[in-house]
Amino acid sequence: PDSNIPSWWNDIDRSRPVIYVSLGSSGRVELLPNVLEALAELPVTVIATTAGRTKLASVPDNALVSEYLPGDKAAGLAALVICNGGSLTTYQAIQNGTPVLGIVSNLDQHLNMSYLSRAGIGAVLRSEHASVARIRKAVKSVLDDSRYKNAADNAQRVAQGYHPQKQFLSFVQEALGN
Repeated sequence: PDSNIPSWWNDIDRSRPVIYVSLGSSGRVELLPNVLEALAELPVTVIATTAGRTKLASVPDNALVSEYLPGDKAAGLAALVICNGGSLTTYQAIQNGTPVLGIVSNLDQHLNMSYLSRAGIGAVLRSEHASVARIRKAVKSVLDDSRYKNAADNAQRVAQGYHPQKQFLSFVQEALGN
């Protein structure tokens, strides 16, 4: 959905890798402080959303937080997307050639991220194991390994070449025998 761009949007420090964090409407929002703490000591800029689900007691100096962000634009700015592994945010990442770290908690997130992980586009961390140390280690791994970015770029090319309207029309024509 469209979201208003926060007042700090044009002030995002792009001299360091930007990490977009969104645990969405079904991710374990209580893990957001762990994610922010894990990223606080890294040389990155964090843009994060709360989805209106939590108030943070504190925000690290390298983070900017909003209730909502335009996910497609945020994913396009990012070197890494950290999310709940759900399809909406991962699709936005794929459309922008951005690797994903999925902190998954429910079945559809596990399934979605298993595909992305096998394709090399992202890494998976089970929410019940999402300690500050494990999150930081996973982030470093994805950012330091160019294979994730290469796989995400490849997925972006494939996704941009996919034309559902044409394929649906072909499917209907074939089903009707035309």
